[in-house]
Amino acid sequence: MTDMTTIKPERTLEEWVQRQQFLSAVESAQNWLAMLRYHAVRYNWSEARILLALTDNICRDLRNTAPAANGEK
Repeated sequence: MTDMTTIKPERTLEEWVQRQQFLSAVESAQNWLAMLRYHAVRYNWSEARILLALTDNICRDLRNTAPAANGEK
């Protein structure tokens, strides 16, 4: 008879969901930055200003979804 060992998942479901939410927020921030750069390179300042108005929302989403720093992998 073999000794069966229990395999413990590296992260809980809650941690995995939080990580996915954070990665989604990061992707949104990257898309926002790409659009900001796109309009700035083309001197489309009215669109760039509209995107800059969203800065607080982008940063808030990143802060709210960031995993806790206490021992996260």
